Amino acid sequence: MRRVLVMLLVSIGLLAIPDLSLAQPGDLDTAFGVDGLVVHRFRTNGAATSMTVADDGRIVVAGAGAKGYWVARYLPWGKPDPSFSEDGFLTFDISGGSAYDIALDDKARIVVLGDSFDPENDDPALTRVLADGTIDRSFGHAGVRVLNFVDGHENPTNLALMTNGKIVIGAQRGQHRGKGEVIRLTSDGDIDRSFGWKGRRVVAFDDADLGIHNIAAAPHGATMIFGSPIGGPHDGDIFTARLNRRGYLDRSFSSDGFKYVDMATTSTGVRDVSRHRGRWFLSGISGTSPDEVVYVECLSLDGSPDPTFGVNGLFSRPVNDREADGVLAVQSDGRPIVPTSYGGSILGPGDILLTRTDAMGQPDITLGPQGVVAIDLPGSASALAVAITKPGKLLLAGKKQDPAGSDQFAYVARFELR
Repeated sequence: MRRVLVMLLVSIGLLAIPDLSLAQPGDLDTAFGVDGLVVHRFRTNGAATSMTVADDGRIVVAGAGAKGYWVARYLPWGKPDPSFSEDGFLTFDISGGSAYDIALDDKARIVVLGDSFDPENDDPALTRVLADGTIDRSFGHAGVRVLNFVDGHENPTNLALMTNGKIVIGAQRGQHRGKGEVIRLTSDGDIDRSFGWKGRRVVAFDDADLGIHNIAAAPHGATMIFGSPIGGPHDGDIFTARLNRRGYLDRSFSSDGFKYVDMATTSTGVRDVSRHRGRWFLSGISGTSPDEVVYVECLSLDGSPDPTFGVNGLFSRPVNDREADGVLAVQSDGRPIVPTSYGGSILGPGDILLTRTDAMGQPDITLGPQGVVAIDLPGSASALAVAITKPGKLLLAGKKQDPAGSDQFAYVARFELR
């Protein structure tokens, strides 16, 4: 009996010892690509700037390289998709521009928002790619639509696809902040003249500069705008505005079409926006050094802060040494996660910090202490795009420099999450 009891206690003790071989949050998923990583090297600096995941798990990434912007598609396990442009990679030679955003429509076509850059005239440019990786020449002018409304710079921010297939684009007018504009195209890439004035709506404040940072499709054909005023009574706050389906400020949203979130700071960037189960999640970095914070703001669909999340809709934590970017993804259970590019040493080695809250806006300590974990990649890296894939997996994309510091290249990596 004593021998049986001893054996039983030993078995219980062995079960109680944690298995250190189990993957931890922030570990590279070695089943993806090569040891968790896929890279693209260019003759000059390259970066992955936008990413989305199709319903079948294939990963679509866009970025900038030596010859302009590019799109790549990967199989769910990180290998280039041979059914896309033969080798999984397609480059657009459009005046050396960059890719700002991508979206997939219901026919698996890829809509790419880039720019047609030159020193005097920087305009948004849209391209649509068929599922097989060829340019859709029925879109715009032989597959491309360059949007040149005014002389000078019109810098694109991001795009959104509406349920009827129309395409909405956000842009900033001028080299410096002043006015924003929203442009809408038909599903064929033509200017939608039923929207605003000849297809666009200029958005401005009377007493401040306006910075449009993100736009998103909303119910009933509306468009949401997110950004920050520069100067004026709401300097440094977050503003939201809603355009109705005809492109006019929606006075049923508020008396002047705008709502504001007091960030108690003088500088706020809305780096990313995601809609999840009837709520808007916004992320970025707010404040000025040494008082910067990484934040997640949760709003109801009407633009008001959600009091059930964080403190009156806001979660924030102090910036650790040098952090930047702050893109956003929301897991299926409502937990937002924000990767930030990290150049400091407070938390030890790491190129990227992951911050996650629970669905109520409190630090999620299942990720790491205070809801933060550091990710270390060989060399140095930044996170410019994020996506959630199958349960427990996180995709990041951005730019990476080799340990010697001589080459910069685009990467996609998959990490364990939980």
